[in-house]
Amino acid sequence: MSVIEVKNIHKKFRRKGKKKSVFNLIRKKEYTEVLKDVSFEVREGEIFGLLGPNGSGKTTLVKIITGLMKPDKGEVRILGKKIPEEMNEVVNSINAVFARAAMFWHLTGEYNLKLYSRIYRIKDADKKIRKYLKFFELEDRKDMYLDKRSTGELMRFNLARALLNSPSILFLDEPTIGLDPKMSLKLRNFLKKLNKKENVTILLTTHYMEEADYLCNRVAIINKGRVVKIDTPENLKKILKNERILEFKISEIKYSLIDKLNSLKYVEDAHWIGDEDKVRIIVKNLERADDVIKFLRNNKAKIVSINTDEPTLEDVFIHLTKGKVRK
Repeated sequence: MSVIEVKNIHKKFRRKGKKKSVFNLIRKKEYTEVLKDVSFEVREGEIFGLLGPNGSGKTTLVKIITGLMKPDKGEVRILGKKIPEEMNEVVNSINAVFARAAMFWHLTGEYNLKLYSRIYRIKDADKKIRKYLKFFELEDRKDMYLDKRSTGELMRFNLARALLNSPSILFLDEPTIGLDPKMSLKLRNFLKKLNKKENVTILLTTHYMEEADYLCNRVAIINKGRVVKIDTPENLKKILKNERILEFKISEIKYSLIDKLNSLKYVEDAHWIGDEDKVRIIVKNLERADDVIKFLRNNKAKIVSINTDEPTLEDVFIHLTKGKVRK
């Protein structure tokens, strides 16, 4: 059964500034189309991921689904109720976390949770607040005002807030932003458990491909406001099943080299993993590996190591969002 239905959503935003006509008599309004005919369904009890580059419309889409913003065209339903017109009928069953924490900055973290527990009419509020303060390792920070907290701490308080009403549908927009690796892993395992044991449906946006691969039953890849592909992470990785991945560690790599690699006919895609000084190159045939090595050496690239690898969700993501979609 589908608990979230998104049908033919379109959304435009007016660009900053105004463009004058030739005679300066008429000011024309210019718009950017952020979402273009977006449609998908989220099934009960699944973790559904929205993946896309910055500016692809993910956050705008979640705001439209949760009734915080109206689409120019299209329809959203949650649990069969039209949003935002019938939001009051589902508001107690959902909650949302956005990358920019929607908290009261002039209040302490604990008081924020107490205030929201009253808004949500939580019966066992004190017990739940203690539980989530402990889980998110915030017990020694609960009495500090939120304007003094770091991005990661704000996100943890915001996550605690969203869990207070035990929602059956949880919307998470970049929930691990600002979290350290330990807390990110802890949260991912918690979400997996919450989904499995309590059948909580989760709609997740993320930039972290390993996060989507680990958590999501299905993902929708969005690029330039359109849904490019929807499938399971495993099926998406099969898109590149006939290609081979070569991973080179190169010292003193130059951006211009990536452009040159992408211009080669036998290279499907080349991208840089910046924090590791690695270049992942998708080739149509492993026999062309010697040609890649020769090309790199001719361009004075200092090769430190070479490995072959299986396609990852990130490889597919980059492949699809560059417009090379296969049917």
